[in-house]
Amino acid sequence: MSISGRAKEVVVKWGYRLVRWMVVHLSDRTMAFILRAVERLAYAVTADPGVKAAVDEVADIFESGPPFTTTVRKLFQDDESKTVVSVIKQLTRPSPYGAA
Repeated sequence: MSISGRAKEVVVKWGYRLVRWMVVHLSDRTMAFILRAVERLAYAVTADPGVKAAVDEVADIFESGPPFTTTVRKLFQDDESKTVVSVIKQLTRPSPYGAA
């Protein structure tokens, strides 16, 4: 594995663990606030309404509260960092067909 591949793996693993900790331990209001800030930042950086809409949907879940947030927290209870790292590595590798 190359150095950049190893670095990507470490960043994704720790990033996922941070997000997992936040979802499991922070309150609904705090998560909604953070996600609204991320939504604004993502839109400012990318100017893509699709990115804004995706983060907006997740923020809406935390603003609406239980039972939806209970379901999200149950999904994050188990540490799936190996699966997440594998998915990100596969999604970011170069295509064998020359496509981007």
